[in-house]
Amino acid sequence: MYRKLLTSLMLGSLVGLTGCQSLPKPEALTPEQTARGELTSASQLNYKDGSRYALYSVSLQEDQAFKAEISGNLEATLSVFNDCQDLLISGGSPLYFRSEEAGNYQLAVNGLSDASYGPYTLKLTEVEISNRTHLSGEESLTGWLGQDNLTTYTLSIEEAGVYEMAVSSSSFDTILEVRGPGGHFQDDDSGNSTNSRLSRPLEPGEYHLAVSGYDEGSTGLFELIINKLEVDLSSQESLEIPGTLNGWLPSGGTQTYQVSIDEAGIYQFNLTSLDFDTVLEVRSNTYFMQDDDGGDDTNSRLGDHLQAGEYVVAVSAYGDASGSFTLNAERLNIEVDNVSELTAPAEVNAWMGADPDVYTLTIEEAGQYLLEMRSSMLDSVLRVEGPNGVSQENDDGGSQRNSRMQVYLDAGEYTLTARSYDSSSGAYQLLVQPQ
Repeated sequence: MYRKLLTSLMLGSLVGLTGCQSLPKPEALTPEQTARGELTSASQLNYKDGSRYALYSVSLQEDQAFKAEISGNLEATLSVFNDCQDLLISGGSPLYFRSEEAGNYQLAVNGLSDASYGPYTLKLTEVEISNRTHLSGEESLTGWLGQDNLTTYTLSIEEAGVYEMAVSSSSFDTILEVRGPGGHFQDDDSGNSTNSRLSRPLEPGEYHLAVSGYDEGSTGLFELIINKLEVDLSSQESLEIPGTLNGWLPSGGTQTYQVSIDEAGIYQFNLTSLDFDTVLEVRSNTYFMQDDDGGDDTNSRLGDHLQAGEYVVAVSAYGDASGSFTLNAERLNIEVDNVSELTAPAEVNAWMGADPDVYTLTIEEAGQYLLEMRSSMLDSVLRVEGPNGVSQENDDGGSQRNSRMQVYLDAGEYTLTARSYDSSSGAYQLLVQPQ
């Protein structure tokens, strides 16, 4: 049995030909056990590529699974063989394996190349695999994708709502498929990395849920999580300030909400979604502002100084995507100076909206002046133009992303233009000081 295993690890039956190596008995390991070892020039030789390896024997019951992890200075891969010396799985750490039948299995620690030597720690951890095939609306389980590359479940939904179904695996590129009342849905990589994620409104009934791998022959451990989201599917028409709502956007659709602004001030709207690239609009009869990716990642954020009145907030997607979203509205505790004419020295607290802010600056006495635009929310850009050909702009002359420049200015009127580098909105401070 052991000689056959070396035939798998080596190229041909060279051990029998050379007769220069004795074969030690593999060290026995059980799940929940740790072994320490070292690959050296005296370790068993893989004649195929010149690397070294060490073998361990693991006794498993039917359907028993473990996770093998290797740590230390050694660059290595892990392989599992059955008692017929067939290679069952191979890969990096961590490696997951599930036995289809009871027996003794060989776990090999393989040097990555002929130059891979060093100490290592091998840790085995038993993994509990769920054998359930019937699921309800709220679930979290660890499953196994077998050699047939398909694991199926029956999902029973008792209460209508929006449900999120996510499959993740470090062993394979996941595909999640759901069939039932209302249609057929499939996803490959909407989760993190190569993981799958679907969120859909589901009516009561039975659904067929299938987990598979993108590549033929995929196998390994996966995590399946099903949650009912707190999403309002009713025809809600208004959004309070401050307020937050969770909604659903149909494919190619737009959701609109009425917002009442009772007092002029700085208001901010945030739209986030894990399902689609958000687009957010705020409009009235005399006002319009739109944003695509002003928030984190592909989420939207709009902030501006709004007058009292009635507004419409519109939620849509970039493209024809659908999915759940969260919309938040709040008034920011920021006081601004509603001025456009300045006389040096000057200090202004302001809010940057969609367009640059333009000021008229009066200099009464010629001299050196320090011009600054500071903000923790913007990448500030400041420009001064005026008599005698003065035209100067600064982006990051100050600390962080702030603007700062020293300019000699004659007496007269100048134009100061404040803007953000990426057209984003936010609070800022403008300073003009003689030196």
